[in-house]
Amino acid sequence: MEKSASGRVLKNFGVVLRGRGIAAVFTLAATALMANALSATEFGLVILLHTYVLAVRGFLNFRTYEAIVRFGVPLHENGEDDSLKRLFRTTTLIDLTSAIAATLVGISAASLAGGFLHWDAQMISLAGLYSLVMLTTVSNTPNGILRLYDRFDALSGFLHRGPDDPHHGCAYRLDHGCQHACLHQHLGSRFCAGKLLVIYSWAP
Repeated sequence: MEKSASGRVLKNFGVVLRGRGIAAVFTLAATALMANALSATEFGLVILLHTYVLAVRGFLNFRTYEAIVRFGVPLHENGEDDSLKRLFRTTTLIDLTSAIAATLVGISAASLAGGFLHWDAQMISLAGLYSLVMLTTVSNTPNGILRLYDRFDALSGFLHRGPDDPHHGCAYRLDHGCQHACLHQHLGSRFCAGKLLVIYSWAP
């Protein structure tokens, strides 16, 4: 039994590591495309913009998947389905609230950040628009559910799907001036990836 359990842990670790490795390759490729398409100044602005959004979201990211793993495992093993559903509802509510709060903070603080980072009015406007991406980052609860039900294969797929397009999307918007159209495309891809993660998390 111990050998089987340790083997499963190593297998899951390999699956997640593979997903993160593919994600790293996609991110590197997107960054290379962006660096080739933009001037040095525009490249630096895109990096600042993306870092700004990541910083705001990271500050309001409560990693609820850890609570699901910590408290959901004993509930699942004891067959306490009602308590487990309450846990899922609570973590989902936290995820939704934090995503909305992060988006509002990102939009409202864009002017303040622009003052420190010497952004012009167009860049400040773009930072506010790009902050809407944070509405699609409600993935901690499905992430925890996948871990709880040992669906690391689906988790690995989401890991290398999620990070592959943000940098390139930013670069395209700056380089071609298609702010609204490309933002909608990016939001759509993130939303579809999130929906797939939820579906996979409940699949038998």
